Amino acid sequence: LQTLLTEVLPKQLWLRLWDHFIQQHNSPELLYAAIVAFLQVSRSSLLELPPQSPAHVEEWLHQAHEVDITDLLEATRRLQRDAMDLFSSASTPMLRCAENVPSQEATLLPPPLQSPGPPKKSKP
Repeated sequence: LQTLLTEVLPKQLWLRLWDHFIQQHNSPELLYAAIVAFLQVSRSSLLELPPQSPAHVEEWLHQAHEVDITDLLEATRRLQRDAMDLFSSASTPMLRCAENVPSQEATLLPPPLQSPGPPKKSKP
């Protein structure tokens, strides 16, 4: 986030991505969606890093990576749309996702019950 993706994308990909950011200037959350989307489309590369090695992850995050810009933009839009759907209503059900369960198979939980507040004191 500090470098606005300049370190992790080659210049031409970064410029194309920023064309979309500027075009969608009314959607500042798009940058956050793009960061998560970048990590998603780079998942296999990240999983190849040695486990429990923060130094390798940090080094990886300071290198440019070739990604399919179409996949990155589609993932960004999907995340943005999903976030908008999730937060568009206060009564939106929460998703319950188990490990290894694709998002299409996630089950919906009803919204949390609201507590009635502290008990009222009765007058003697």
